Amino acid sequence: MPAFTMQRRVQFADTDMAGIVHFSNFFRYMEETEHAYLRTLGMLLMDVQPDGSAISWPRSRRRATSNLRHATTMCSTLSWRSRGSARSL
Repeated sequence: MPAFTMQRRVQFADTDMAGIVHFSNFFRYMEETEHAYLRTLGMLLMDVQPDGSAISWPRSRRRATSNLRHATTMCSTLSWRSRGSARSL
């Protein structure tokens, strides 16, 4: 399955007074990407499927290449990987 990428501009509210994004905001960015991806599939995170199954919420890991600063544009990429018979985001 191909990776899903979205862009977002860093807002000043996400940064400290030096204009650098606080690490805790990366989890919000990951969640926004997960939600955006599911919307492209016509799904919501908390949807229960017709067969009664629900979407699980695997936790992601972040790999940053540098600090993010106010007003920069960032790309967030979500990719799949298999673990046995299960798939994880």
